[in-house]
Formats: sequence, C-alpha cells, structure tokens
Amino acid sequence: MHWEPVHPSLIPQTIWKEIDDSTVKYNTKHFELNFQVRERKPMSNSKEGGMSKSDKNVSERKEFVPTKRSQQVQIGFKGLGIAKMDDLRKVLLHMDEKALFCCIVYV
Repeated sequence: MHWEPVHPSLIPQTIWKEIDDSTVKYNTKHFELNFQVRERKPMSNSKEGGMSKSDKNVSERKEFVPTKRSQQVQIGFKGLGIAKMDDLRKVLLHMDEKALFCCIVYV
C-alpha cells in the first residue's frame, strides 16, 4: 500500500473531522493480538555452530546478479513456462543443448 502523509494542519479539511468514531465498536484484544510486536524465538544451537546443513548450502551459493534483477529474471522465466530453476540450472551446467532447445521450443 502506498500512503501519502497528511499534514496535521490539513486534517480539518478532510472527511476525518466529520466522522464520529465514538460509535465504532471493535474487539481491542483481537486488534492488539493481530498487530502486536512479538519477540523472536532464540535460535537453537546445534553441533555446527547454529547453522543447519541447508543453511550452509544457501550461504555458500554465490550470487552474480543483484537480488532485484534476479527477481525480474525469475518472473520472466515463469512467464515463459520455465518454473523449475533447478532444472534450468542443471541444463546450463551440463551444457545440454538438446534439453535447452526443448525448453525454448515448447515455451
């Protein structure tokens, strides 16, 4: 959502001045539970210094494209019908021209 701030001096010129909010009924406990700031649970320490094997694999993966650009590329691939990035990665790593050609032709 995009919000545009309203300067306090302009509030009397808006609809908010005319609204009678004394008749509004809402469940305060429900409201507070949904919008409260919760404490984060501490991470459990394992033998590997707190990182699981999958976390280490993710941290070892090198990124060559900025995150924003990577997201745009993934959206483009999805539009072309290439949903499984791991399959495309395998095709590119093994330089399998037949599989790559099939991906392009059937898209």
